[in-house]
Amino acid sequence: MEAFVLVRVKPGSEIIVRDELESLSQNKEVYMLYGEWDFLVKVKENNLKKLKDFIVSKIRTIEGVLDTSTLIVAEGLEDEGEY
Repeated sequence: MEAFVLVRVKPGSEIIVRDELESLSQNKEVYMLYGEWDFLVKVKENNLKKLKDFIVSKIRTIEGVLDTSTLIVAEGLEDEGEY
């Protein structure tokens, strides 16, 4: 299961939060953004419960994280034709 997590942080904490996000093993990719959200994090987990636990207990507890929004992948290019 893959998801993209948008992360908003307290101004001035971007570098510290980025380093923390990059150190988490479930994160496959971390991108710093311009705009309403500060980071886009690609996460891979085995199931929805593990994804929820990871976001709530790991990402949202990082000092400086203000808000998150999670987009769960419904299908990818490798899934085409499976319906």
